[in-house]
Amino acid sequence: MPHTPGSSDPMTPFQRLMRRRRFLIHKKLQYQLLLGTLWHVVLILVIAVAILFVPLMVQLATNDPNSDAALRAANHLLYLHGRFWPTLVLVAVFIGLDALRTSHRIAGPLLRFSRALEVVREGRIPKTIVLREGDFLLEECARINEAIELAEARSLEREEAQAALLASTETVRELLLDAPNTLTNEQKAALEDLIVRAEGIDRRGERAA
Repeated sequence: MPHTPGSSDPMTPFQRLMRRRRFLIHKKLQYQLLLGTLWHVVLILVIAVAILFVPLMVQLATNDPNSDAALRAANHLLYLHGRFWPTLVLVAVFIGLDALRTSHRIAGPLLRFSRALEVVREGRIPKTIVLREGDFLLEECARINEAIELAEARSLEREEAQAALLASTETVRELLLDAPNTLTNEQKAALEDLIVRAEGIDRRGERAA
């Protein structure tokens, strides 16, 4: 639902995310974003394991198993093993949900832009695009809306010009009926051709509207 100024929405971003019926609205884009996030999580995991676990494992391998250094390294390793992996799971879940929420802020506007372009392809003028609170691509949306408003203004000008052209056509038609003897055949043919062209322009304008 579009956000309206002054409306109260007590739900948190996470609650709004879980309320969605469709978690992926632009699958190709969102899969790419989520895979990119997963790659960074894996990279951070490898670096963290290398920094935290490898030195302790080296100490265990290079010291006498009964030495104090090996005992301290083993205790540290067990402590990290008990704390690190649950923390990693929680962080991964949080990052995944946040990445999904962020992807919606990009995919949502892109989906609306795509729908507007479909309307344009059908030869119609789309409605102005309304984004939700927190969506990205606000500047792009504003530019598209400016183009839509300009197209609407030009369409209105075209309709007014067509109306004026039809009025002039009726005047010419009346002239042909009221004063047929005062015009030469060439003038009559030119005026009749003008009427036909004007009516053709009007029909094309109606089909484009």
